[in-house]
Amino acid sequence: MKFDTSAAANTIRSKYPNVFAQFEIEHAIALLDSIDETRPYHNMPAAVSEYWAAIGEKFGSDGINAFHSLTLLTLIQQFDDRSQNRT
Repeated sequence: MKFDTSAAANTIRSKYPNVFAQFEIEHAIALLDSIDETRPYHNMPAAVSEYWAAIGEKFGSDGINAFHSLTLLTLIQQFDDRSQNRT
């Protein structure tokens, strides 16, 4: 499924200037990809938790919710490509 996430990114950027200069969606996704699939879902590595916490500290709960939403939209957008590359 392909769709444009730029409108969502622009909305976030207008409310939270510099968010993407300090925190990258692709880095967040790379951290999520690093999670061992055999671990329980609630057992997040410290690097993941620390990244989300840093975003929340800087941009508040609305900011972290917006960042989470854009991360999810990006993962949905990339689903076909990501699923083909899974081993």
